[in-house]
Amino acid sequence: MVSDDRLDGLGSQAFSEIIAHEPASKDGRLVDIVKKVTGRVTKAAEAMDKPGFNWDVRVVEKDNPNAVCLPVEKLLSIRDWFRTPRTKPDLRLS
Repeated sequence: MVSDDRLDGLGSQAFSEIIAHEPASKDGRLVDIVKKVTGRVTKAAEAMDKPGFNWDVRVVEKDNPNAVCLPVEKLLSIRDWFRTPRTKPDLRLS
């Protein structure tokens, strides 16, 4: 079993490594969409677990469709994930 402190440290380290090596998205519209979606996710997560988290949401440019939720209130979306054909319901925007 891994302690919460150890898990938090690993999550922070992974997040820091990713944002240090991957450029942030300059697509303001995309970042707004991601923040809208993650706002709903974080609100639900806080209602179920620990309220008062200070979520850090980032979108980075990378040719690898993915999205990651790390411990310590870190959410990371890879821009190429949005290049994969999706509909509004897939992003829960409707």
